[in-house]
Amino acid sequence: TEIKGIGPAFATRILKYRNRLGGFYRKAQLMEVYGLDSTKYEEISNQIEINAEAILKINLNTCDFDQLKQNPYLSFKQINAIIQYRKQHGSFKSSSDLKNIAILNDEVIRKLEPYLSY
Repeated sequence: TEIKGIGPAFATRILKYRNRLGGFYRKAQLMEVYGLDSTKYEEISNQIEINAEAILKINLNTCDFDQLKQNPYLSFKQINAIIQYRKQHGSFKSSSDLKNIAILNDEVIRKLEPYLSY
């Protein structure tokens, strides 16, 4: 699919970011792509369709460091904290368990939720 107003290099950047995330769950996530400002977003947003059901989820109870590091919302310290918490406390039951990890704030947890399974 071609998006009017986006060149090949920028399209590649959008696709790489989408693939790192595992998919987009809302259009506004395009604003997180380096170089895409609100003006460009307004130009292209009506050409974009989001299928949140196609998101690739990460199982927090079976994933490893390398799988988690693909997600741009997590830092290395946060990934280590998640893995250590799982080792010490066992399986995650829901995203509310993430609130017990001090280094994860509510904003990060909210962004991660659509990408997680348990």
